[in-house]
Amino acid sequence: MNNNAVYNRIISKGGLVHLVENQCGIGEYDEEGNAARETGRVSDTLRQQQMASELYKLNRALLASNSCSHALLHANNEIDLLFHICRIVVDIGGYRMAWVGYAEHDKAKSVRPVAQAGFEDGYVDMLRISWADEERGRGPTGTAIRTGNPCVITDIVADPRFEPWRMDAKKRGYASSLAACRNRRFSQNSNDLTHKP
Repeated sequence: MNNNAVYNRIISKGGLVHLVENQCGIGEYDEEGNAARETGRVSDTLRQQQMASELYKLNRALLASNSCSHALLHANNEIDLLFHICRIVVDIGGYRMAWVGYAEHDKAKSVRPVAQAGFEDGYVDMLRISWADEERGRGPTGTAIRTGNPCVITDIVADPRFEPWRMDAKKRGYASSLAACRNRRFSQNSNDLTHKP
């Protein structure tokens, strides 16, 4: 930001907030040294802010990816690796909480948590997630395991698939959820990117 500028927040009709930079300066002086003409510039810095935000996110993702590769090279065992990756997802990736679970091939098709990091306050222990095609299996985790595709819930309050866990997730400030599956082992990240205190 320019120290010689004044910044104003302007809200457009569509509700978009723009940060507008106003700069002015003396362009010409008269014979007595008084300001004769002023010059100025007004610019909307929204696009610049969006690009900076996108660059920050990309750099954060790259750093997280590199850190996960480093953890993989230095891990002593699988569980140790999973804990380190959860910690990286939270600390570097910026997620509020991350956990990894294994899809069990028992009668209930349960998902057993094996690693976690971030703010969870007992959340993972009470989940009782299944990957069967039933209520506790239709959330992001069960869906990702059954389909083999990532499952994203951007608003856990409004999305009916998150009903069994909604109240507990809201208590912990979670706003969205992402689950991805690899070889019937799955990881889930609950983040508060849209959380408003």
